[in-house]
Amino acid sequence: MKTNRNLLIVCAMGYATSSIIKKAITEFLEENKIKNWNIESTALNMSRDYVEQADIIVSSLEMKQSDYKAPIINGVALISGIGEEAALNEIMDHIRRIDHLD
Repeated sequence: MKTNRNLLIVCAMGYATSSIIKKAITEFLEENKIKNWNIESTALNMSRDYVEQADIIVSSLEMKQSDYKAPIINGVALISGIGEEAALNEIMDHIRRIDHLD
């Protein structure tokens, strides 16, 4: 199994919105004792290098899955709170799948 995985948060500017999403994901991973995932955030226009290293992408923006090899999860629910549990469960499903495959 790869020691560290990368979860990338993408938003318009890479600051406020991604900070809210990052906090929700960080707390969720800590609660579930997931420790081998690095969480980074960036603006969409600055994301190319980060994207290439990402194992999962969580975005508050529309991103076309066919343009990226990592699965893209809609992060809007982590900002609004509506559907937050479903979004976090989707993230966990991808984490389990990725960690199990290696």
